[in-house]
Amino acid sequence: MEIEGLGIPTRIPAVEYEVKRPNVDKKQAEKIILDLIIQENTRELRFNNLEGQAVIYEQKSVSPKADEIELSLDLVYIPVWEVKGKRNSLEINAYNSSVLEEPMDEDAEFL
Repeated sequence: MEIEGLGIPTRIPAVEYEVKRPNVDKKQAEKIILDLIIQENTRELRFNNLEGQAVIYEQKSVSPKADEIELSLDLVYIPVWEVKGKRNSLEINAYNSSVLEEPMDEDAEFL
């Protein structure tokens, strides 16, 4: 079976599944990642300089610039198990068995 929009034909196991479309496009994902990288690598530096008998304190924020960061983004589909109970549901990453903290979709369910 081939999935539209993918350059390489992809085989999907013969189990019941649903392929979700991305909610974030490539440019939005790149902006989110760049902002996070810049935020995580920003440092506050403090300098003490002695000039004569005066002590000068200087505080400076140093962060990487967006054009100094190289990114390569690829869209990867990850298998997720959705476990539904009577009241709640839980999603498990089927690749590494971790429980997802945020749901993969934003569907609203009315009971």
